[in-house]
Amino acid sequence: MLAWACVLAILALSLAPGDARPHTALPGKLEHFIAYAGTGLLFSIAYRRRRTRALIWGALVIASVVLEGIQSFIPGRSPDLLDALASSMGLTVGLAFGAALVRLWPRA
Repeated sequence: MLAWACVLAILALSLAPGDARPHTALPGKLEHFIAYAGTGLLFSIAYRRRRTRALIWGALVIASVVLEGIQSFIPGRSPDLLDALASSMGLTVGLAFGAALVRLWPRA
């Protein structure tokens, strides 16, 4: 449930106008990386089959690119392919780290 809640949060934050979106003191690319890494970690814990994780990876990578493109139509936002790349890298790291944790502690 938490992984899907993260997806909804990413959707909401990606589609919010620039002045309505909360900002942290972190660089935007790092925000993207952390958000997707946490989401990937939770998905790896929830879905332990390699094929399922691969499907999730593909879907969320595509979603990150599409959401960046949609931002060109949102006031105060602009698409950035490097943001989508940071998101995809974070997702990859989160999924891999989660898969490693599940291997180390299979009963967790």
